[in-house]
Amino acid sequence: MKCIVHRSAVLQFPDGRRVELAPGVQDVEDEVAEHWAFSAYAEPIEKEAGNAKKQPSANK
Repeated sequence: MKCIVHRSAVLQFPDGRRVELAPGVQDVEDEVAEHWAFSAYAEPIEKEAGNAKKQPSANK
């Protein structure tokens, strides 16, 4: 999933795995995007593109 990271962060998972987030556009696994702290540092950008496709076109 593509996301935009606003601030640097290190997300830690129960299994001990750590994922570093750096500012900018990144492609992350769904599990990372579902981490409880993810939304404090980043947001998905694919959903915006999906919503844009669902809107009716005004140029008919």
